[in-house]
Amino acid sequence: MAKLSTVEVQKGGGGGFGAPDTSDNLEDMTNYEQAILKPEIFEMLASLKVMESGTDKSKYQYLVLDATDIPDLTAKSMGAAGHATNSEFAALEIPYRAIPFASKDAVKVEKTVKKGKNVGTTKSVKETDCLKIYRTGEDFDAGLYATEESGRENDKGEPLVYENFTVGQKLRADRWLAEVAVEEIDEKVLNAIGIEVN
Repeated sequence: MAKLSTVEVQKGGGGGFGAPDTSDNLEDMTNYEQAILKPEIFEMLASLKVMESGTDKSKYQYLVLDATDIPDLTAKSMGAAGHATNSEFAALEIPYRAIPFASKDAVKVEKTVKKGKNVGTTKSVKETDCLKIYRTGEDFDAGLYATEESGRENDKGEPLVYENFTVGQKLRADRWLAEVAVEEIDEKVLNAIGIEVN
């Protein structure tokens, strides 16, 4: 269930086929859009402080989402879930990022080391089971997202596009803000997130 929480400090770790998504119908929202586009989630986002350099991450309050918030969320899909959630922040143009992590209650599994000096050995690790969301700044910065618009490039000199949003995703985000958010969310909350209401 979505909640505001501090997160245990840990060491760092490591689109479909068919017609293009051009729908502005809110009923066509993906699991990730539905998880973010809720008045209660926006209220929690508005309460997050900017994650600045030097922030004590063991005391920072994140917005935490788990499988009760995003149907079909599994350890194997967690990386994609982070990118999909970030693509929604990019579509909304709000200054937040999502990162997969393993909660203190995460299941431990045995994994085989694939790189480094311990290749072939097994170790017990916690599987990622949540997304932690933090605020990147006061204003939206497209350069923090791996989209064509950001200008970020990988080692091969090609654009990183794994956080691109679809045309439909952008249309639905705009429609939800115009039709739902302005009716159900206090203007102060929207302004705190970085959304100006006309």
